[in-house]
Amino acid sequence: PIQQQKQHVFKSIINCQQQRKWSSFSASETEVRVERILEDFRKKGHMYGSVNSLVETPQMPVNLHGLKETDTIDRSIGDWAKWCKRDGSGDSFTVGQLIKHLHETYCSTLSIEFDHLSDEEKSWLAKSMEQTPLSNFASPDSQLRYAKLLSESQEFDQYIHRKLRFVKRYGLEGAESLLVAMDSIFQQCCEEQVEDVVIGMPHRGRNNFLAILLQYPAASMFAKMRGKSLLPPGVLGTDDVLSHIAQSIDLDENYGAPLHVSLLHNPSHLEAINPVALGKTRARQDEKRLTGEKGTRRRGASLCVLMHGDSAAAGQGVVAESALLARLPGFTTGGSLHIIVNNQLGFTTLGEEARSSRYASDVAKINGSPVLRVNGEDPIAVARAASLAVRFRRNFGGDVWLDIVCYRRHGHNELDDPSFTQPTLYANIARRVPVADAFSEKLSETGVWASTDRREHLKKFSDSLDEQMNLVDKKEFKPHTSFLQGKWSQFKQGTIELMNAVVNTGVEEKELRDVANASVALPDGVSVHKRLQKGFIDARKKRFENEIDDVNIDWATAEALAFGSLMKSGISVRLSGQDVQRGTFSHRHVVLTDQATGERFCPLNINIADKNKKAGRLEAINSPLSEFGVMGFEYGYSVQRSDTLTLWEAQFGDFANTAQVIIDQFIASGEHKWLRQSGLVLLLPHGYDGAGPEHSSCRIERYLQLSNDPFDHTSKNNTDEMPNLCIINPTTPANYFHALRRQIVWPFRKPLIVVAPKALIRLAECQSPLRAFEETFEAVLSDAPAQDSVTDVLLCSGKIYFELVKQREKRGVNETTALIRLEQLAPFPFANVQETLKQFPNAKRFRWVQEEPQNQGAWSFVEARSKALLADNQQLEYVGSGPMAASATGVHEQHVKMQAE
Repeated sequence: PIQQQKQHVFKSIINCQQQRKWSSFSASETEVRVERILEDFRKKGHMYGSVNSLVETPQMPVNLHGLKETDTIDRSIGDWAKWCKRDGSGDSFTVGQLIKHLHETYCSTLSIEFDHLSDEEKSWLAKSMEQTPLSNFASPDSQLRYAKLLSESQEFDQYIHRKLRFVKRYGLEGAESLLVAMDSIFQQCCEEQVEDVVIGMPHRGRNNFLAILLQYPAASMFAKMRGKSLLPPGVLGTDDVLSHIAQSIDLDENYGAPLHVSLLHNPSHLEAINPVALGKTRARQDEKRLTGEKGTRRRGASLCVLMHGDSAAAGQGVVAESALLARLPGFTTGGSLHIIVNNQLGFTTLGEEARSSRYASDVAKINGSPVLRVNGEDPIAVARAASLAVRFRRNFGGDVWLDIVCYRRHGHNELDDPSFTQPTLYANIARRVPVADAFSEKLSETGVWASTDRREHLKKFSDSLDEQMNLVDKKEFKPHTSFLQGKWSQFKQGTIELMNAVVNTGVEEKELRDVANASVALPDGVSVHKRLQKGFIDARKKRFENEIDDVNIDWATAEALAFGSLMKSGISVRLSGQDVQRGTFSHRHVVLTDQATGERFCPLNINIADKNKKAGRLEAINSPLSEFGVMGFEYGYSVQRSDTLTLWEAQFGDFANTAQVIIDQFIASGEHKWLRQSGLVLLLPHGYDGAGPEHSSCRIERYLQLSNDPFDHTSKNNTDEMPNLCIINPTTPANYFHALRRQIVWPFRKPLIVVAPKALIRLAECQSPLRAFEETFEAVLSDAPAQDSVTDVLLCSGKIYFELVKQREKRGVNETTALIRLEQLAPFPFANVQETLKQFPNAKRFRWVQEEPQNQGAWSFVEARSKALLADNQQLEYVGSGPMAASATGVHEQHVKMQAE
């Protein structure tokens, strides 16, 4: 029911607004005063934590609320008192002992912000913080493990500096405790039965993390530093830079339990990886739902970890968009862990110049997440915070933020001099003893790790790096890759040859009729809106009562047939975007609402998925008002789920431009850079009908410009043999149907850009006979009645075709004018167009017609390729409006005039 859904979505907001008392003892005058002291530390302690080694932190002023430090407190006062004053015995303790305990708990090298959480969450965190002394957290064996990680990270950076001095490695010096945090997260994950960890990470410390914790072969990394390609032999692609390397590995042997870790490829666009990692995590969880006990969802079994820089966490809007998704039913991952590697500096920008808030982590409060702030020079505190974060996530299914306050020993990269802009800060940093040395010295003093043992350990580590470097020198290394492995082993690279091949996407008539009826059949007693009952449900049923030659299919029905037929074959469908259940233009209605109860029903799931365990399911998810975050999420989902048709729909096509980073860096280039295939479908409503500049164009030209399609069909090089996108502008429901099914039938996955219709959705002329759904996709359509008499050939794409048909009829030139529709623009269908043009041997004039302005639309793309299609004495002429700054006029009269011209 919709009311339960609302309660789930807004639970965190309600919790944040609650300001009830959350101590558990009864109220006497003394107890109330003690409670106020407790609340002071729990609320304000984070402002006085010793978390920043570069500045002196003032001690928290204590308000005794009328008590004296010598006053006695009975230990039976409440549950919290049982673990307070742990170093003594007896039934009571003093106010002074309480204050000392609270200082150690909330104002040490680990502090916490949690007053904005629910009572239950706050109580759990308070107990976790207060009952275990920080000094007792790590055993000697654990401390030794931390020291080795810190020392190896330090040596790794210094080794590269010695051997490859001029490489920008974006090392971890000054923030080595990040490895301790990740190691503790992995350890705790195994205890909490987390089986998968998906990680999104920027460049800082990435190589250290890969080489030391994720066992990435150093030889491959060193080869990359020397300018070598990591593409396997014979594989098409362009590769990427050192700081974008990824890894996928099982770490079972290291942690004693099943644990798979995926560090995702990332672009240099900071934080853009966040929603992608979340989408991949959700997809892994949904896969486990299919194999889990009784088919239940197992959100907790897969964890997403997102790492941030301090400036990026505060400054990049996609961080907030990603946080927005945390508790939404269609996007939740059961809580993510966020780690800020807090350099206290951007490139050269200080914190006070980079944000208006107190902390870089304040975005965490968007969804009611606790923040654990910790001093990066205290590895034990870092480990405890990381462990606590995993436990909180497991108990409450919410996000947790870990803010590691550290510094960057060098500049933005090792070749940069930060003292140009921060001389005093870097003079302070230069005086600090590296954390690896300081912590190892401490362990030496306590007998945990002797200095001689450390030197021997580091020598072995350095020798292992030498061995890896020798492999590169001798050219004996093999590039490390996970390309098309595991469940992806059944797929191929999507070459131009494979994309041009005709594939069978047709469905038999009986199945089409079954799916059509299933798409509108509801349980007895469900009362839908009367207009939908008549104009949608009854109309679709009636349409399919006719014989096959009399059944004409509209756009919404074609889509439902594609979804349902895929579901029957075991393929799930995930469709998200703003208002997608109903459809922006009130045409889809794959989810129907009971007018009496508000309960929502998906007929395709009720009649297909619920009746066959092997069938796929349809998830139609109304997304929040976010393009960047949601599109990135769906891309991440599609990279993981090759067995799911994943679609994202823009409310209007132009609105997709707020997600341009996802389009440019992931969708258009991800396969070529990283060898990661995605079958994501973008549905971008487009069409000029006088709606103005933001509601007309999906900016076709931008996607065509991103295409690596060759300018002629004879061009062959390493990249254009493998197209990066498929771009279609279909004008028939049947072609839309086949294009969606082709995404799954293809033996590879490729992003599909659909220039989706608006007016055509209900246009009577824009219907397809049922027989067409038994056939296949047609890249080029022609409708010349008399081929030999044709002297004029008009090429076009999209809605303008139907207007040209009317004009051809009006002007009486049906016999002499041929209309050719390019249903697919990229890869450009050279062979299909050439074959079609041969049908008009007497044609003298060839023109391209579009409703978009001349500097937009498909004109530039088609014109460049027309030279390979026409004879030397022929050229393609342009018919349409001139160049415009905006995509369309906002004046209706002007629109009508421009269309007529």
